[in-house]
Amino acid sequence: MTKRTTAGHKSFASTSLVALTVRTLVARDPTLLPPDLQMPDDLANATLNASDKAAIIDYAYRKGGAIPLLEVGNSLDGSHQTPALRVLMNSTNTDVLADKWMRLEKYHHSNNRVVIGYELPDIWTCVRQWKGEKLPSDAENILICGFMAGLLRLSGYLALRGSIGGLDINVDPASADPVFATSDTNRWQFHWRKGRFETDGQPPGDHRSAEPLVGATTLPVIQRLRHLLADDVGRVWKLGEAARSLARSPRSLQRDIKVAGHTFSSLVRGVRSQEAGRLLIETETTLSDIGYWCGYADQAHFQRDFRRAVNMTPTQYRALGG
Repeated sequence: MTKRTTAGHKSFASTSLVALTVRTLVARDPTLLPPDLQMPDDLANATLNASDKAAIIDYAYRKGGAIPLLEVGNSLDGSHQTPALRVLMNSTNTDVLADKWMRLEKYHHSNNRVVIGYELPDIWTCVRQWKGEKLPSDAENILICGFMAGLLRLSGYLALRGSIGGLDINVDPASADPVFATSDTNRWQFHWRKGRFETDGQPPGDHRSAEPLVGATTLPVIQRLRHLLADDVGRVWKLGEAARSLARSPRSLQRDIKVAGHTFSSLVRGVRSQEAGRLLIETETTLSDIGYWCGYADQAHFQRDFRRAVNMTPTQYRALGG
């Protein structure tokens, strides 16, 4: 069983995901939220203090129980404009999706993070771990479980079912179980039938294609590789994964890259900085969201690599208009 873990030192939350939660709960029942709550502004700040998020979620849990929090994940299909969600939805398989979820938690320095175990190709076994003395609340665990269920459902995985704390949950928005109680909410599992349904020829979100470039095999290998990396710039690519997608062996791809005067890491950096530059000029996306969108490990990594590539900081580049 493959496991991936992340650990952190500060506690922040993604403002865009918290704002989505607030909008969904307001639409369902405004009394689920504190009367003096101010809407989180994800255009002004990409992160907010995790304690502020916890206060919102715990209040909703006390007022309405688990079902409203679980069903927040069913609202993701109307939220592709959120940068973090667009990155997550642009995933070719559940391994990539899991990696991106892990990177999102690490990027925002979350103290509470999920370990995903792969027992079978069509099962996720999730354990939410924490750093420090304070355990994540039941409400927070249930919300994260609902988010993950929504991502898998929207990605098109068939016959999706789930359980949390050993009790079944129905992740189908059309037939949610009105009764829910559990213990040990930091553990949950999803399972689905192999295969995905079609969604107008493409998975939802900002996905274009990360599969071998059919019809483009006559292009030079380096050009095909750049296209591949750009199609999912939010993915942390490995040479072997790229080689498989291009129907080549890792050794032959490595040789082609060297002959062209590059390294695999330099090509990745170039694609990332090009996309970051586009977002800086063409959008009002926050620097933090751009960093995650473009596959960087954290904000410092984004600042360092971008300056190395264009000889100015992202802020300077945006101010000068490119």
